[in-house]
Amino acid sequence: MRKHAKRCWGDDAVRLANEASGCDVAHKSVVQPLLRDGTITASFERKKGKVTYMHQQHTKTETRAEMVRWVSESLHPFSIIRDRSFNNLMKTGRPEYYIPLPQTVSRDVRLVFKRTRERIAKMLQEYEGCLSFATDAWTSPNHRAIIAITVHFQHNGMPLSTLLDIVEVPQSHTGVYLAQGFVKVLEDFGISEKACQHLLSVTADV
Repeated sequence: MRKHAKRCWGDDAVRLANEASGCDVAHKSVVQPLLRDGTITASFERKKGKVTYMHQQHTKTETRAEMVRWVSESLHPFSIIRDRSFNNLMKTGRPEYYIPLPQTVSRDVRLVFKRTRERIAKMLQEYEGCLSFATDAWTSPNHRAIIAITVHFQHNGMPLSTLLDIVEVPQSHTGVYLAQGFVKVLEDFGISEKACQHLLSVTADV
């Protein structure tokens, strides 16, 4: 039974169960978290520098979520999902492992972006304090005029900065085009009225 438990849940789960003061404690602190999300990292204090992985395979939904995180944070193209070496690494020893199509990952990334943008917009609309904005402008190697707009405020007592958008302006970085791009982003997030309550200035390239 012990060998079977180690194969299914891992050495850490068996060790924690042995260290528990009784069956009820072991069930609550070890078994229930495993049944809930397949991980026991929430059941014991993780040692500094130690990374704990699940002993169960991801569900299809979890795999898609991890793919979104991976390609987004590492700036990988969606086509990497069909990379031969990547598939060999993921499916060796478990050929049935689910890997979504690049089109599925692309759709999931757009969905996560849309929902995250909506959450940020709602948070800014309901924010009762002052919002500070900053812009940065540059010209891309293919001669396109780009501006980035960020917002800065306090959240739960901590300073928070987030990128609102990166937009292309139709012509050079003049004050008029910078202002138009800035106003468009404020309207997209539904916070133009909050910003208009304060004096705004836009610095243009000379």
